[in-house]
Amino acid sequence: KWRVHKLPEGGDETVKSKNDSGAGIYVIFKGQFRLNTVIKYVWSSTLPKGTSTFSRYNGRTAIIVLRNASDSTGTWFTEKVNVYKDYERVFGKIPPVVEGIGILSDADNTKTEAAADYGEIRIMEN
Repeated sequence: KWRVHKLPEGGDETVKSKNDSGAGIYVIFKGQFRLNTVIKYVWSSTLPKGTSTFSRYNGRTAIIVLRNASDSTGTWFTEKVNVYKDYERVFGKIPPVVEGIGILSDADNTKTEAAADYGEIRIMEN
């Protein structure tokens, strides 16, 4: 569950110098520290929903756009994703165990502002 209040102006997760998201939820998989694979589900300023790409900072973080600027700011949205299938699709293999969850709203690259609220986050087996 999440809601964005402010999206970073010009944020674009496919461009290193604009790599900012109004909201991001990281699913971190078991692996050697700093070499873990990660899926980052984002609320993007500019990318179309359903876009999948990889972080311009490393090839171990897949970015999947769930929401974008066409969605209402200030409105709570509940998401349901299949992390297992998303991992298989973007990394081409069976995922390791989930080791952690992270959240981040950022606007450092665009030097603008981003703000979001995050609610309950659950990882469940099917």
